[in-house]
Amino acid sequence: LVESAETKDSSQKLKQLQADWKATGPVPQTDSQETWNTYHGLLDRYYANQGRFYELKELDRRRNQEAKEALITRAEALMALPGINKALDELKKLHDEWKHIGPVPGEQREPLWQRFLAASEAVHLRRKEFVDVRSAQETENLQVKQALLARVLPFADFATERVNEWRSRTDELQEIKKEWEAAGPVPRAQADQLNKQYWNAYKTFFNHKNEFFKSLDSEKNTNLQAKYALIEQAEAAQQNPNFDEARTVIIRVQKEWKDVGRVPEKQADKIWKRFRAACDAVFERPKQETRHREERQSVASAEQVTRLDKVAQQVAALSAAEPGTLEGFRALIADWQALDATETQPGAGTSDRGEEQFLTLMGKYLDQTGGITPAEKEDLVFQLEVARLKARPQAQQAFTRKETGLRREIQELENDVATLQTNLDFFGRSKNADQLRQEYQGRLSETNTRIAKLKKQLKQLRS
Repeated sequence: LVESAETKDSSQKLKQLQADWKATGPVPQTDSQETWNTYHGLLDRYYANQGRFYELKELDRRRNQEAKEALITRAEALMALPGINKALDELKKLHDEWKHIGPVPGEQREPLWQRFLAASEAVHLRRKEFVDVRSAQETENLQVKQALLARVLPFADFATERVNEWRSRTDELQEIKKEWEAAGPVPRAQADQLNKQYWNAYKTFFNHKNEFFKSLDSEKNTNLQAKYALIEQAEAAQQNPNFDEARTVIIRVQKEWKDVGRVPEKQADKIWKRFRAACDAVFERPKQETRHREERQSVASAEQVTRLDKVAQQVAALSAAEPGTLEGFRALIADWQALDATETQPGAGTSDRGEEQFLTLMGKYLDQTGGITPAEKEDLVFQLEVARLKARPQAQQAFTRKETGLRREIQELENDVATLQTNLDFFGRSKNADQLRQEYQGRLSETNTRIAKLKKQLKQLRS
């Protein structure tokens, strides 16, 4: 186009060439500047030779000026872009675009370039500041990690025969690891050596720990077999009818059990429960025999069992349609008291357990009896209990135990009253405590009512 004569298509061809130029990718760096100079030199020659198209040239350069001013604006905005690396990448793209924009008016060429250059230098200065800050932070991180390394290195030589110490040191090392990971990067020159020393000590500790627990597992399995042997001896003693011999065996195996070391945790609880069950069975044998003897004594009287069954049947037959009566209540008592007359000593015909069952049944009978209040029912049951105590062998001892129990309960309740009254006085001086005050007043009233009932029972007991 530069050398040929001007035609009506010359302008269109030039625009196509310019579009192709912009669309063409980068060339080798060594040829980039020379190619760019040649291209723009030819353009200058074209416009110089084409005087008739001066206005087109000026229009094209003004458009180029606008394009470069837009690039400058984008470059200046990079200072506010988060992330310096992203800003640098964007700046490189802007420089590539700058090179592919055609010439601008001569008087604007240098000012535009200086503005673009200033914006670029600002981004590079920002990068330098970022690198300086990062370098200072990495130096600080290096000091922190060196201190942590000094704490970790002794772990490589740690050794103990105690499981708890291995676990506590493991927890300590894991805490240091958290600090190490939180410390951040260090200068690249020191990073490899520092990490190598740290992880070598870390892995050495856990290798030693694994070796310890492997040997411990073997020892635990040996101990497990020893404890199984002791369990078999304890279970054999459990079947021995001679209590003294069985007791001697159990005492011995219990001592040997304590001397045997730890076993695998999965079996520890299971074998301990099995061993303890066998031991307990032997030591509980006298108590079981006593209980069995007492149970046999409690049902020794066939007449007592018959009469209890009779009372139970009558209580079970009660209903809303056919409730109990006070006459029926007294008749059942009279029937039960007939057992007392069968022996020369009053009360000898009934057992303690039988008396307890009788009192329980009579309480249930009153539950199905109309016309009496709960308080009256409580009084009737207590009067019956006192009457039965008087009819029992060693009545004085029974009375003394009952009186002691009543006095103890009264004393405890009176202590509760004092505490409740103190709290109530405190709430009386406090605003916005109505709900708590009402709650404490209710509890105080209930406690005083209970004390009054117990004192009444104590008085009845003495009469």
